[in-house]
Parts: sequence; C-alpha cells; structure tokens
Amino acid sequence: MLQPDLKSGSGGGQTADTLVHHEHRLDQYENLIQQLYQVQQDTCTTLNQVSHRIVAIDNRLGTLFPTMQPTPSVVTTPRSVSSPLREPEVKPSELFDGNTDRCGGFLLQCNLAFARSPSLFPSHAAKIIFLVAALKGRALRWAQAFLSAHPIETLLFDRFVQEFRRVFDHPLQQEEAGKRLLALRQDNRTVADFSMDFRITAQEAGWDELALKGIFVGALSDTIKDQLSIREEPTSLDELISLAIRIDNRIRERQREKGSHQCRVYAPSGTSGTGNVPELQTPGVEGEPMQVGRTRLSAEERQRRFRAKECIYCGRKGHFVANCPPASASPASNRWVEHLHSYQHQTAPPS
Repeated sequence: MLQPDLKSGSGGGQTADTLVHHEHRLDQYENLIQQLYQVQQDTCTTLNQVSHRIVAIDNRLGTLFPTMQPTPSVVTTPRSVSSPLREPEVKPSELFDGNTDRCGGFLLQCNLAFARSPSLFPSHAAKIIFLVAALKGRALRWAQAFLSAHPIETLLFDRFVQEFRRVFDHPLQQEEAGKRLLALRQDNRTVADFSMDFRITAQEAGWDELALKGIFVGALSDTIKDQLSIREEPTSLDELISLAIRIDNRIRERQREKGSHQCRVYAPSGTSGTGNVPELQTPGVEGEPMQVGRTRLSAEERQRRFRAKECIYCGRKGHFVANCPPASASPASNRWVEHLHSYQHQTAPPS
C-alpha cells in the first residue's frame, strides 16, 4: 500500500499527529468495549445464578405448598358453623288468645324458644316482638294497648311478662285444685286418658302420694276397682296408674274380641220389695270371669250372689265382704276391701 510521507512538510506533521490521536482514541474505545463486554458477561452470569436460585426456591415452595393447602378450609369452616341467621325458626305451636288456663304453658314455650336459639333474640325488644307475634284476640288487643303506652325500644322483657301475667296468668290455688281433684271421675274414658287429667290436677293440688293413690282408685270405674282388688297393692302412684291402664286396655281388648258386648249387673231399684231387681248396664265384658281371692267368679255367679244376698267373696250368707273372715285374712283383699264393700252396697238388692 502507498503510504503518505508524514515527515514531509508542516502539513504532513499535523496529519500524523491527528492520526496518532485517533489511533489512541480507538484503543481507548476498544478497551472500553472490552470492559463493557466483561461487565455484560458478569451480569449474565449473575442473572443465571439468580434464576437458578429462584427455581430452587420455587421447587422448595412446591414441596411445602401441600401442607399449607388445608389452611383455607380451616378458615372457611367456622363460617358454616357460626351462621346464626340460618337457625330454624321457632314459635309456639298455637297462638295465645288470652285463655288463662293456657298462659303458663304459652310462656313456657316462649322461654324454651329463647333458650334454644339465643342468637335470634339478642335484645329485650326481639323477645317482646316474638311473644306479641304469637298473640291473637284479647291478648293481642291488650298488647296493642300496652305497647302504645310503653315504647318497645325502652321496655324490659321481664317488665312486659310481669304485666302479661298480671292480666292472663291465674293458676288454680291448691284449695281449688284439690276440689277439682276430688271431683274427677273416669266415667267412660280410658284410664290412660283419665290419668292425664288426674296427674295435671294432682300436680296443682300438691297433695302427698298416699292420698293421691286413694283418690285415684276412688275415681276409677267399678270394673277397674274389682280387678285392682284382687292384686297386690302397688307401692307407688306411678305403678298404680300403670297397672290400672294395663287392666283397662285388656278389658277393652276383650270387648273388641267379643263384639263389644256389655255385662249386665243388678242394682237396687228402691221401688219394690219383691226381689225383682231391674238391670243396669255397666261397662264390662259379658261372661268375663272376675277374680276374688284365689277363685274366678263369672258374671253370672256374681249376679246370683247379689240376688241371694250372699257375700261376693266367699258366697256365704249373713255378711258382706267388709266383714268376711276369708277376705280379712287375705292381705291383698284386705287392702282393697273398702272398694269392694262400696261396690257391693251399690249393687246389692234391697232387703
């Protein structure tokens, strides 16, 4: 290549200096580019290291993730449990119309509703609203008048119930309950049905169990009394009622088996002394034998003894079962002798 003569003339000297200067600058640029390239390589290496580290961390998180998976379900579980607004609606089975006999039971139903779902009744107003919603007739008219004078927002539930009881809750006093208890009779009802009224009234009367046992027996039909008289006396009122129910159920079952025929027994007419006694229809089973002591006495034999003025227990003349020696010697019959004595006097023919 033909190179210029850098040494010839002053112009040639300046050109040579310029070229040297540019060459020097190019060397600097080359060094700078190499440095930048090295920095870039170092940066790429660092990025690769960071990337590998991120992958390692991600893999480790992947191994830990399944153990943390149940955490969201634990958080959501209480939501399904603690959902008070989903509790079933509770209310009294029947609206209260102001009947004083039902007031106590109505308030009991309300209190049970409050105890069952307390979250539904967080305030006094909520309880009052629930109670008023179950009223009708006179009771609802009273609540309307009372709440118009007493704002529900400031009214205590206990105060409302106190005024409510003052108007509608008048339970029987023990003396009145005792009179009603003594007037109870089984009549044509089943013993099971009669025993429910007896237990309720007995609870109100508050009498002791020994007295209640005697009153219960006295209120039963003669057929049940006859059957009780030949059995050992139950030790408690509950056992006595259960025994009477079983006897009554068995007698009624026999009635259905025999076509519901009735047993005819003789009772005094009070109008004739000739011995002709009219017949009265009493509940029983036609032909159903009756046990007295250790013998089985049929209905026909019982009628014959009534007409002949014979003792219903031993069949002898001259006395009734109240002073019958064999009956007095029997522990079971001795306990029930007063019931048989009453029954025989009611059905014996006139002398």
